[in-house]
Amino acid sequence: MDDLRRLRPDSRTFENTPMKKSEPSSKVQAITRAMKRAAKEARRMAKMHGTLIWVKVNGKVVGLKP
Repeated sequence: MDDLRRLRPDSRTFENTPMKKSEPSSKVQAITRAMKRAAKEARRMAKMHGTLIWVKVNGKVVGLKP
């Protein structure tokens, strides 16, 4: 039982440890850029065709004009 107590993390140890903010990897950055381009293109197409953009706002799905 003593071994289990030693392995259990002490909550006070983690409480005061600041989280380090690291830079996103190049793959994550590329995916983010691609998603932004796709969203921009979707808005452009919706505007061109006169359709709504469907998004989630406050937990509800709503159609917005582009």
